[in-house]
Amino acid sequence: MLTASLISTSSSARLKQKGNAILRVTPGLPTNLEVTDGNNQNIVINTISEPMAFKLADMYGNSITGKIVNFSVKDPVGDSTVVGLTPISATTDDDGKVETQYTATQITGIYTVTATLANNPEVLGNTRVAVTESLPTIPSLGAARAINSNGQLVDVNATFAGGISVNQGDFVTKVTQNLSSDVIVKGVITPDTNHINKQVDIIVIAGYRPPASNDKELFYMLDEQMNILQWDMNIASLTALQQDTTLHNPHEIIMHSGKFVADGTLSVFFGYRLSDSGIIVFNAESPIEIEIME
Repeated sequence: MLTASLISTSSSARLKQKGNAILRVTPGLPTNLEVTDGNNQNIVINTISEPMAFKLADMYGNSITGKIVNFSVKDPVGDSTVVGLTPISATTDDDGKVETQYTATQITGIYTVTATLANNPEVLGNTRVAVTESLPTIPSLGAARAINSNGQLVDVNATFAGGISVNQGDFVTKVTQNLSSDVIVKGVITPDTNHINKQVDIIVIAGYRPPASNDKELFYMLDEQMNILQWDMNIASLTALQQDTTLHNPHEIIMHSGKFVADGTLSVFFGYRLSDSGIIVFNAESPIEIEIME
């Protein structure tokens, strides 16, 4: 009984000595202002975008609260304004985040929305909003095909449409054009019913072969800044034109607007990758085929 009493007394003393400690992290100077939601959207003219969220953080990723962030938008001809943005400034919340939305009431094309720290214009981030007159009337590209992260086929009921418009002409799935021509390459996805409103990455891939060449076809992909990156054919290394975006029905994609940078032939594929499973759904049945001549 004596031993038991000592154990009980000792345990009680240890419990009484316990206390709580709160670790507070003091963030450093703001260095990063990055898009976290609503990146690279496609909207129809006279509609409002989904919220575009930016997070202000220090170099270690710690959120910075209570700072004013200003918003601006650059239109397709390069002029900057605040017209169409709501709000035009905001104060970062407890997570370091601010949000704005853009209402497209001007000309169609690619708009760049920029968030800038009010007292330090060198701290900024931006995202892209593609504005169109309406969903384009473009030809069908047939049924979709889907593969999982292991390259195995998966059943889906999605369909694709898409094409290229040269010098504001009709959209077609196959064309021969001059390098000097202005083009728009678009796609419209009708997703599998089970995938609507899910989070996805939008992926664009193009097979390229130089003119009059028997060389092996090379494959390229687009990233969020519309950079053209060579793809090594490894599914795991696929980058995305749009990351973690909500899949709509239908879902429109602008893959290119303007002139091409080189002659040759292109076979364009596009689709979406489900964020939760990694399954990729794309226009396997029929690519957009483009021959570009000098």
